[in-house]
Amino acid sequence: MVANATYFRHRFSFRNSKNGPLEKIHGPFTRSFHTGAALSLSEMEEASHYQRGKESSDVTCRLCPHYCQIPSGESGKCLARRNEGGILYSLNYQEVAKVDWLPIEALPLYHYHPGSTMLAVGSWGCNQRCSFCDTHQWSQSKPPTRWVTSQELVDMAIARPALGIAYTYAEPIVWYEFVLETAQAAQAAGLRNVLDTGGFVDPSVLRELLPYVDAVNLDIKAIEEPFYRRVCGSSLDPVLATAEILKGRTHLEITHMILPGENDFPSAQSTLAKWIAAHLGPDTPTHLRAFFPAHLLAKEKPTAVESMMEAFQIFRSELRHVYLSNVFSQEANNTFCTECGAELINRVRTEVDLRNLDPTGCCATCGAENAIIVPRA
Repeated sequence: MVANATYFRHRFSFRNSKNGPLEKIHGPFTRSFHTGAALSLSEMEEASHYQRGKESSDVTCRLCPHYCQIPSGESGKCLARRNEGGILYSLNYQEVAKVDWLPIEALPLYHYHPGSTMLAVGSWGCNQRCSFCDTHQWSQSKPPTRWVTSQELVDMAIARPALGIAYTYAEPIVWYEFVLETAQAAQAAGLRNVLDTGGFVDPSVLRELLPYVDAVNLDIKAIEEPFYRRVCGSSLDPVLATAEILKGRTHLEITHMILPGENDFPSAQSTLAKWIAAHLGPDTPTHLRAFFPAHLLAKEKPTAVESMMEAFQIFRSELRHVYLSNVFSQEANNTFCTECGAELINRVRTEVDLRNLDPTGCCATCGAENAIIVPRA
């Protein structure tokens, strides 16, 4: 049992840390503050990955496994793609709803360039409808936004300097055209690209984006199809297919929220842990998150700390690197060598201390690999 574990509601941020106060980015944006007024067709970006109807103005969006059939004048399930006269447009192209500097651990990514800073950017829209979503103000509605170009974001990241750009907050897949464009520009400038995604995406779309992606945190919400249909309005198999495509092609870490009464059963947790070990590998870093009341479940109780501890033990019986991302515990937040037990990375709230890693990311005591990617000198 993990001792002395407590909640910490918010994940890593730069507030009150050695990195200084959180910086709010106000520019240099190319256009004025935008609060949702309708754009003219000439200002809208045509979407990719759709098919036009042969005998009508309907279109079929091919971005994700919903494969929405969208009549003219209507939007898809993600809210971010709209058919106008037989042409599908991206409504959130160049629209940014939130921009912040974040430590990479906030995504969370614990084994990829630990201690690095990312320019975290997000737009709006999502192709899942999770009742427990804690970013619903961006994913489930149209918030105020600013327009920004890919090059402006690249310039901001270089000026910090940051390791790269993280596409997060809302679902980056439904921001696809801008994410792809920005990721290409960032890679050309020597920056890294990170996705924080639910993974509900058509495989061909994912493979098109992957050459420009360096690391992914994939949210696997459950291991049961009924959960995905009922709670998320989507489906499980495409998410698992995404995980298998990502494995070996980019650095991959998994997030799984423990939702009381829904996916907190030991049998379900054991099944998911075994699936990750068998299909992605037992070295895959896996982050367990406690649920806090949000969105449609705002009146529900948070996940009990005891439930998180039990889940931690179940997952750790199958996987080598398991973390509790919003429950504070030394054993469940730090990284230890799987061979000799030496502490490799110590994490206390916002503080990240690389203690026993050699320049290649291996244990400096015994030389064992622990699936950690560190900056090269």
